[in-house]
Amino acid sequence: MQYTIILIALCGVPGTSAAGGTCPAGEEWQTAVTMAGSTLYCNVPASSATSQLEKQCQKSCCSSSASKACSSYGAAVAACTTGTLFVWSTAGLATVSSQTEIQAKCCTDVYPTCKTWLGSCPQGKKAKTGQDATKCTSIMCNECCENDDKVCGATVSCGSGFYSPGDLTKVDYTGKDILDDVSKAEKEAWKVKATTEANKNTDCCTAVATCAAATFTCDFPGSPGSKKKTTGNCPKNGASCGPSCCEKDLETCGGLSPTCPAGKVRGSTDAWSAKKSAKATEIADCCSDAPVCSAHTCKAGKKKKAAVQEAKCQLAELSSCDSTCCEWDATKCKGLEEGGASCGSGKVDTGSGFVKATAQATQDAYLNTVATTDTYKDKCCSTKATCQDFKAGISRATTSGTQQVHPGSFIVLVGGFALTSLCVM
Repeated sequence: MQYTIILIALCGVPGTSAAGGTCPAGEEWQTAVTMAGSTLYCNVPASSATSQLEKQCQKSCCSSSASKACSSYGAAVAACTTGTLFVWSTAGLATVSSQTEIQAKCCTDVYPTCKTWLGSCPQGKKAKTGQDATKCTSIMCNECCENDDKVCGATVSCGSGFYSPGDLTKVDYTGKDILDDVSKAEKEAWKVKATTEANKNTDCCTAVATCAAATFTCDFPGSPGSKKKTTGNCPKNGASCGPSCCEKDLETCGGLSPTCPAGKVRGSTDAWSAKKSAKATEIADCCSDAPVCSAHTCKAGKKKKAAVQEAKCQLAELSSCDSTCCEWDATKCKGLEEGGASCGSGKVDTGSGFVKATAQATQDAYLNTVATTDTYKDKCCSTKATCQDFKAGISRATTSGTQQVHPGSFIVLVGGFALTSLCVM
């Protein structure tokens, strides 16, 4: 009996993206990317995190050229003649080879007159009279509007000790993304609040907050050992209070900021800054014996410097000791790289593909990999991503920057029987 044998391979392949990689607006693929038989590399491992891959490949694979998208011309909007509009919706699609083509390809005659304008004046402004035939010169049609002196939204100049709620913006002295204490709804209501020319400063201005009454703490960056002032004013509302309402707290180590004697060091933590002290006892309270290198463990990829066991660190915390006590280990990947080792053509050091999301254990494993100048390329380097793969959407990247292997299987059909086996990439 004759049997027919059919082998169906289902082996894994690199991931693909339907869209593929793209160049930033105003740039195009370098010639080497589209030239048959040519390979252009990105300066990053093929297994890098997706975000890192895109960032580096766009740098390596794309460039500005004689033919640019409308949006690549910084003066494109200004270059449109009066009464015509730069078409943002097509920016990046239409391409021009010179400034002279901007008007024809990037501008369109769509500005209305004040009479045909479908928009409305912003709050605090009103429509001008007798301007029906005036043609707008921008999408906002500012020519059609003027300040409404009967509402607060018109230009108001507040005197000393007062501010205009409509002028408040986000402030962030602390790194905590603090917003002003006037909501958007309150701002909009303020803009249309009725007033008169004689009373607008009274109706439309608000007294600034005082430092003592405002609710905030002096814990923003660069303010160790600070405390709130009991006098003085904030620039505007309570959320605007910051450095202007803080002063050194001379009852804390951070505020006193003592100069420690030889062999003693200051701290650097928030707890040290807030530690209570006084001028008479600041050395005893705020200075401590400097830690020595023998008590410190170097970070991954580093080793203790020669003859530094008793060397003293610069601050009280052991975390400050690395620069004093440690150096890159020339028997490991990073140390060899720092010493000038090269991955050669088509490869790049594996660590260049790491991002913040890359697990610390993965980074430490690379930094601690033992190698020599002879084995550096094999142990410390990874194959570079290619612009051709990036453009085609072929990706060997993951969100964490770890090589992703796609195993599969094959099926052998022998007559009426099927045998399966794993296909290992």
